[in-house]
Amino acid sequence: MWGCLVCPNKGPQWETIHVLRDHVVGQATFMALREDYKKK
Repeated sequence: MWGCLVCPNKGPQWETIHVLRDHVVGQATFMALREDYKKK
């Protein structure tokens, strides 16, 4: 099981590193979009 670097409070819940990577990339994209929206 792998833990997320972006949201460690969720604990290790990902079976593979690939699934975790997809989650982290998704979180990073979401945060970037949110920051972009705040600037407008």
